[in-house]
Amino acid sequence: MSFMHSLLQIAPTFAEFFGIPLNSRAHPVEQILKVMHARNPPVVVLVVIDSLDFQVYLDFADELEVLHELVKLDLD
Repeated sequence: MSFMHSLLQIAPTFAEFFGIPLNSRAHPVEQILKVMHARNPPVVVLVVIDSLDFQVYLDFADELEVLHELVKLDLD
């Protein structure tokens, strides 16, 4: 069975990782927490791409490729 996660789970996920109390009905994404706790990153960057402004996304697509490369370097 597959479960679809919600964007509403982002804040609870980061709040739990950083130990910040948060009153929310949404639950953290456990798969993300496992990776974050295993890696214990010194820096966490959250990039939000709003689909309502697709043209801005297209304008910055080249820069987003750089972000993908940085993630790939960390995984190697």
